[in-house]
Amino acid sequence: LPPHNSDEWDRGVQVTTGSKIRLGKLAAAKLGAAAPQALRLLGAFSLSSPRIARILEEHVASGRTYQQSACAWLRANEDVWRPWIPLDTACSAGEGAVDSAGHFVDNVSLAVSCKRCDPGRFS
Repeated sequence: LPPHNSDEWDRGVQVTTGSKIRLGKLAAAKLGAAAPQALRLLGAFSLSSPRIARILEEHVASGRTYQQSACAWLRANEDVWRPWIPLDTACSAGEGAVDSAGHFVDNVSLAVSCKRCDPGRFS
């Protein structure tokens, strides 16, 4: 579509793109404490406006449900979303890297996940 024309839109003629809107991300204030990996995922999530428009166009053209379209996009675009997934060893403040036995390790290459530090200790 041609670029947005507010005069036409004011007259009810909507043959141009809509006005630009700002897309943002919101999360619960305590999400970082409750689910730090989820907060990291949301922080890394990034899709350009043209990509979002293509996703929506493909959804409308396909006749699929939102869930089916989302699933199809995820399956076809792993190279886009895979980098958003935080590593299991990307520990938050107050957490330390642990090995498979749950013991804290100094070398992250030995770590498999994170665990809350004992009271009085920090990472």
